[in-house]
Amino acid sequence: MQGEGQASFVWRRVEGPPVCLSWRWRVDVGPPPTDLTRRGGDDKALSIAVGFAGWPPDASVWQRTQHRLAQARVGNGRTLPRSVLMYVWGGTGREPAFFATPYLAGLGRMRVLRPADAPRGRWFPERVDLAADWRAAFGGEPPPVEEIAVGTDVDDTASRVDAAVEAPALAPCG
Repeated sequence: MQGEGQASFVWRRVEGPPVCLSWRWRVDVGPPPTDLTRRGGDDKALSIAVGFAGWPPDASVWQRTQHRLAQARVGNGRTLPRSVLMYVWGGTGREPAFFATPYLAGLGRMRVLRPADAPRGRWFPERVDLAADWRAAFGGEPPPVEEIAVGTDVDDTASRVDAAVEAPALAPCG
């Protein structure tokens, strides 16, 4: 993915139980460390977002209403996930293990796997246990996975990004 001063993502629909997700990624050029907890200053070189079909156990009426409004804006061509885990290359590296994104009406949790100042120009493999991470982020039993999105976001810092993700794969853990 390449860009300058913009945010973009690609997504694919997947269906199945929450298993392990693996991939490799690299950043050659990316934004400086930013505060990922605040809207309007939360740039990141790469993110892998996993959308789930079910609500977090403590999802409020307000959150569900916000979701319905967002779904109405998107239309019938795409079903928005009801909860999201986002794995990030960006931020400062001092963030808590899982924290609420400043978007998604509290239905998304973010986890920094590589801070913005991680070494550039080399591939890093990642593997996450989606069920364990959903439990740690939201509590309760995880719902089925319904989509995976890869994104970049450099609009707040007007930075350049040149980054790649390869070989995303869902497979049983263990």
